[in-house]
Amino acid sequence: MTKKIVLFFLLLALSTLIACKIPLPTPDNHEVHTFTTVTTLPTCTQEGYDTNTCSVCGFVEVTNKTPMLPHAFSDTYSFSDDAHWFACADCDAKSGYGEHTIDAFGCCTVCEQLVIPTEGIVYGISEDGTYAEVLGYSGEATKIKIADTYNGLPVQMIGANAFYNNTNITSVIIPDSVTVIGTQAFAGCSKLTSVSFGNSVTTIGDDAFAGCSNLTSVTIPDSVTTIG
Repeated sequence: MTKKIVLFFLLLALSTLIACKIPLPTPDNHEVHTFTTVTTLPTCTQEGYDTNTCSVCGFVEVTNKTPMLPHAFSDTYSFSDDAHWFACADCDAKSGYGEHTIDAFGCCTVCEQLVIPTEGIVYGISEDGTYAEVLGYSGEATKIKIADTYNGLPVQMIGANAFYNNTNITSVIIPDSVTVIGTQAFAGCSKLTSVSFGNSVTTIGDDAFAGCSNLTSVTIPDSVTTIG
């Protein structure tokens, strides 16, 4: 038994000695590589390429480079309060960037977006003085953008009959500040085709859009809990 143990340790020492004398594979002494390849596809911000890594010695090489892709610019404008541009769907690149050119009705003549609140909208202050509301409209613009504040107060309500039977307006942008759209607020607006709701509307009153024969569809925000 003792001889077997001694023989085991002699063999272990011999194998360790032999291993120490054999150099580990490196790119310098290892000629035939066994590659694992990872392909990185091209995007509009970087070129594509293959990364080849040898599983034996760790050598890495990059091959098969391919050119960057063109930007995927939208066909419709993105916009802020000051400017408009075509945005790339895959990165932050912008094309056609320019400042708004505003017409008499607050609409940009280039991107056709309402940029500033429409003149002619009549606002009032609530009895408790904590918020403002839309009472009516006496302007001539067909595209309407409601302000989010009036006299420093949030515009939280579009009052009953505010735009009743207005047969000129074609679109309305309702800001995030509005929580209530009153009874018959837009009833009889027969040319109205588009309504952009803010994200805070909770209540839409009775017949708020009755008789809007050209308003074929609207997207009601999830915030709405009561519809008349």
